[in-house]
Amino acid sequence: MCMALIRMAMLALLLAIGGIARAGALKVAVNTDKPPFAFREADGSLGGIEVDLLRTVLARCGELAELVPTSKTRLLVELKAGRVQAAMSVRGRDDGAMYFSDPMAYFENVAVTRKSSQITLAGLADLDRYQFVIWHGGWADLGPAFAARYQPGSDGKFPSNYFQASNQVAQARIFWARRVDVMVVDRNIFDWLRRKLAADGVDVSDELVFHSIVRERTGFSTAFASRALRDCFNQQLRVLRDDGSYQRIVDKYKWQP
Repeated sequence: MCMALIRMAMLALLLAIGGIARAGALKVAVNTDKPPFAFREADGSLGGIEVDLLRTVLARCGELAELVPTSKTRLLVELKAGRVQAAMSVRGRDDGAMYFSDPMAYFENVAVTRKSSQITLAGLADLDRYQFVIWHGGWADLGPAFAARYQPGSDGKFPSNYFQASNQVAQARIFWARRVDVMVVDRNIFDWLRRKLAADGVDVSDELVFHSIVRERTGFSTAFASRALRDCFNQQLRVLRDDGSYQRIVDKYKWQP
């Protein structure tokens, strides 16, 4: 009788462990409003450069990711509260409760012009000669030199050649409609927007020039509640870069004429 009870108890324990394993996907807070880094596909699923990288690296660490859509301002809040075990695309330093990975993705902003315009941009000051479009609030995101030149004045007005779009799709449409001379944007975002507009029937065939006049390059990490998992993540992220898998994921979201 005792042996039967022991066997039943062991079976119940195994089932419980199995249930935990099936329900034990790592909950990761994700801001899904960052195409092509993280966004909702047409079918409602989540995709993007960072999403694909995250899933691939975690899989190599033996973890399945359960993505939890979260606003940008609450990513670390949810992690600190213990409602998720990781938060993607954040910045910070280890504090004993959260452990930050090596940067998983970088924003590299460039100035884009049409080759036919024959525009030369050697530095920020050269932008003063041209009409350019940037994302909403972009003046504050590109370092102190850019902010000093293009922040709004005491009357709330921007310099006359500075235009900020309500969103980055609108920003791209303004550029391709030739309403401005220059578009300031992250290179990966530009490629994704170009591909999207081409699918919508917009002519995006102009030959372009990319000017590296913005020196600031911002990296974003994934924060973990587990130091051991963060360490594994860093190790496998390096392997991903070394074996070419990282670049293949990035290339999926690039413009292909």
